[in-house]
Amino acid sequence: MLTGLQMGDLLITRRLLLPLSQKHLRRSRWGCWRCWVQVCSSLGAKRPCLFDCIVKTRLPLDGSLFFVYFRQFFRVSCHTKQNGVCITSFGGYNWVEQPMKIVSLLPSATEIVYALGLGESLAARTHECDYPAEVREKPVITKSVLPEGLSSSEIDAAVREQLNSSHSLYAIDRDLLAATQPDVILTQQLCAVCAVSYDDVLDAVRTLPAPGPCLVNLEPTTLAAVWDTITRVGAAVGRENEADCLTKSLRARVESVRERAAWANARPRTVLLEWLDPLFCGGHWDPELVEIAGGFDGLGRMHAPSTQISWDSVREFAPEVLVVAQCGFGIERTAQDMAQFQLLPGYGALPAVQNRRVYLVNGSDYFSRPGPRLADSLEILASLIHPELFGKMPLSPEQVMPWNP
Repeated sequence: MLTGLQMGDLLITRRLLLPLSQKHLRRSRWGCWRCWVQVCSSLGAKRPCLFDCIVKTRLPLDGSLFFVYFRQFFRVSCHTKQNGVCITSFGGYNWVEQPMKIVSLLPSATEIVYALGLGESLAARTHECDYPAEVREKPVITKSVLPEGLSSSEIDAAVREQLNSSHSLYAIDRDLLAATQPDVILTQQLCAVCAVSYDDVLDAVRTLPAPGPCLVNLEPTTLAAVWDTITRVGAAVGRENEADCLTKSLRARVESVRERAAWANARPRTVLLEWLDPLFCGGHWDPELVEIAGGFDGLGRMHAPSTQISWDSVREFAPEVLVVAQCGFGIERTAQDMAQFQLLPGYGALPAVQNRRVYLVNGSDYFSRPGPRLADSLEILASLIHPELFGKMPLSPEQVMPWNP
């Protein structure tokens, strides 16, 4: 795997100094780290206290911390890069930094990886991962088994049929997974419609050679749980500090919206729809976003899966604000469904329609992805529900489109 190295080299992952014993070659893995060690027989005797302390406490190290802890012990003689592997020599010993390899099976997890500054470590992604733009250059490891060009009702019928037959909606490229040999796989068990089924992931992982990758299962149902998944990913990939800073920033944005929305004189009746044919209300974190933004969603299922609802229930609720955030769809695709949706009996009598407060939002990029951009989703909602408090945000046509045909 690594060339140009000799016995006596000390191989270290991006974050951890490894156990200094040849026997650990067969089982040298802490947490999610895949490790390789080649140790000079005299190295431990030379610095036993220094290395034993680090091994026992499992002290995390990154590039900067490494020099803080070691510069008083070693004189750096050179720093080179061979075949993408950083090699730094310390007084005759080499420190080898091998980039970790991450496979993301969720678009939201991919966004978290990039937000933590580990885009270069992403080895493979799903066919739906499209943010940030540079992720499109990464190898694709999944595909949908549903044919293209289906209408929303046909997609719903196909999904139900697949799930009833215990078949996954997505397939994973096992050959690519085996060739990648990832250190970490980010996946989920929450929704069989959103990603490769968890059982399929487990089955694919069992075919990999030991010790195998660390499998990180992300399944948030609340906004706080979404921020916690960022913390979990940060811990799994050795970016705890970055994750802490990111989550603090996101929580601050949420609280800013909450505090400003508290000044509202009223909470407009708001309906957020996750699907149009058939109708599905908002679920999990979406009703929570509506509440924080100062609206009242009487049809949504907060912190629970979205469910099918009747058109009569929408008419009876008489929403003052109607937001359509179709799961996995952008605005252009949602607009195609709206042409039929607006023909439903009584649509024109809804207060939201009469007051021109029907909005199509990008569910695929924002509301359907439990990642950092849920904070953007909240700010978008707040500007739609309470423009008198939040003003008109500089929203792009790819984020929001008023529907006033």
